[in-house]
Amino acid sequence: MLMINELPEEKKRDQYALLSLLSFQLKGRDREIMRTFVRRTLHSVEESPNMPRRFKDEVRKKIRSVCKSAEYTFALPQIDKKALEEILGKQAD
Repeated sequence: MLMINELPEEKKRDQYALLSLLSFQLKGRDREIMRTFVRRTLHSVEESPNMPRRFKDEVRKKIRSVCKSAEYTFALPQIDKKALEEILGKQAD
């Protein structure tokens, strides 16, 4: 593995520029993946004939709150955090 500190100064700038570009592209890709997931989830909820209206409203509200929580990271709703802790166990701080 190449250490960035061992590179000449001009190559360091190129390396940092490349890392910034790759980071930006990943963020864009992550947003597109989440946008597609949310769109499909909302569509399946809306088209479900067996789901009561109040559940549909609750699902819509939860999805909106998750999408608004952060621009680049997607937080889990409170309901899912407890289930996630049960599955993964509590992590040491």
